[in-house]
Amino acid sequence: MGAKQLGLPELRVHDLRHTAASLMLSSGASVVDIAAVLGHANSHTTLTVYAHLVGSCLDDVSTRLNRLLEAPYGQKAATDATD
Repeated sequence: MGAKQLGLPELRVHDLRHTAASLMLSSGASVVDIAAVLGHANSHTTLTVYAHLVGSCLDDVSTRLNRLLEAPYGQKAATDATD
């Protein structure tokens, strides 16, 4: 029985690839590493496809940077479970 008969949206293998890349990006993986996993010739290709997700990751980067700058000199900044 197909997805249509079950009332589910059609899902292509490419959709799973896009989901995997999106999850890697949101988990903090570098664009260079994601490009390598996806087999892109360079990170520019990856950025072109996933640029809309990069902005949402910047809040997390900003939070991490603030935490690092607020840590006492010589001590590693505390991190939460999402780091």
